[in-house]
Amino acid sequence: MQINRLYIENFRNYHQQQAEFDPNLNLITGKNAQGKSNLLEAIGYLSMASSFRGCGEGELIQWEKDYFYLQGHIESKNESFSLSAAVNKQKRRKWRIDQQVCRKLNEIIGRFHTVTFAPEDLLLIKGGPTLRRRYINRQMSQLYPEYFSLLVRYNQVVKQRNQCLKQQREDVLPLWDYQFIDLAAKITQRRLQLIGLLRPIVENVQESLQQGEKLTLHYQSYALASGDEEQMDEESLRRQLTAQVERMRRGELCRGISLCGPHRDDLAIDIDGVSSRAYASQGQQRSAALALKLAELAIAKEIRGEYPVLLLDDVLSELDGQRQKNLLRLTMGKTQTFLTATHFSFSRGRQWHVEKGKLTSNP
Repeated sequence: MQINRLYIENFRNYHQQQAEFDPNLNLITGKNAQGKSNLLEAIGYLSMASSFRGCGEGELIQWEKDYFYLQGHIESKNESFSLSAAVNKQKRRKWRIDQQVCRKLNEIIGRFHTVTFAPEDLLLIKGGPTLRRRYINRQMSQLYPEYFSLLVRYNQVVKQRNQCLKQQREDVLPLWDYQFIDLAAKITQRRLQLIGLLRPIVENVQESLQQGEKLTLHYQSYALASGDEEQMDEESLRRQLTAQVERMRRGELCRGISLCGPHRDDLAIDIDGVSSRAYASQGQQRSAALALKLAELAIAKEIRGEYPVLLLDDVLSELDGQRQKNLLRLTMGKTQTFLTATHFSFSRGRQWHVEKGKLTSNP
């Protein structure tokens, strides 16, 4: 998969910009705060309908402008299409695929697949569970569009259920419990399937990055309090979640929030059987984070039959020389790659320079 052309209007510090990209490697250089990351953020937005930096859409609109507009020409092994997004200050969105208006985000998510690796992703190991849940959710949403719909519905149900808990509405809670448990079981079971696929890939990638160390993944969930995650089907998960909800009822009513479910689960990442979050060195944590991101590429190739576009946002400066070489060795030539850096040089691909929101191609 690749993005051949991109048009940007009023996005971050880009007023109007058009570019045609190299199908293999695009190196974007420039001083800090000139727009390198903004370019990758625009590409990522077309993929996930959100910023990989976690910013609200209002922050993406150029200062004193009323809207931003993005259009990319995407090519995959099965199709080529135009994908555009227009967003105004009132947060009204208009998405189109080949001029056909898209009514729901699940029509967009997964059509243009990207994997982003930014400095904040190095916190995947030592950061909080929210980062690891986001890692899983982004993968699942792009690989399986129906998962995104499940996640949206689940978050809506959790919000409504929390309102009932805060208001002590025990009379209507069973109605929300039924929907909550059903959606939670579906989401958890799909996550377990992904972890099962990821586990051997992550182990192999880690072995190539850091020989002699074994990286293992385990999904941590209240629904798995007494059961082997490899054997859990939806019905088993419903039973476990039902029992957990009953046990936590008093605590949930006291605190006014849902205390179990996929929104509170975590991904345990161990190195040689020991928690990497608690005991791994900084170098080991960075290798583990790198292995997780590279595994995203491999799992996409396995499931969808082609590599996604890879966005490397100023990550080389955060890695030592050997890890830089490992990253480039495992990605170059496999996928269209966009790489930002203040100083870097390649003998192949296309090199770009950014200054004050202007992108120019180096000869």
